[in-house]
Amino acid sequence: DEWFDSCKFFDLTDYLTWRASGSEKRSLCTLVCKWCFEASKSQMRWRGDFLKAIGIFDNDMENNAQRAFGSEFGAPGSLAAGLSSTAAAEFDLKPGIP
Repeated sequence: DEWFDSCKFFDLTDYLTWRASGSEKRSLCTLVCKWCFEASKSQMRWRGDFLKAIGIFDNDMENNAQRAFGSEFGAPGSLAAGLSSTAAAEFDLKPGIP
């Protein structure tokens, strides 16, 4: 399905970060709690069994998950990026502020 292939999944916090900064960096907290992302000292990976069970991905799961959920992650409270020039103009603020 072409429409689904171009989808990106965001939790509200990650969507607001993307909207304000243009960064697709996702919060590990959101990914671990809501999308069954496995993050430990030894590995960071998508829970393919879960994503396949709910019918999101069947083939090439790892690449599809990175495309849809992102491949850049940040610890809770870390800075994703500064305010984008578009968002800054919408709110009458200076671009780049954290």
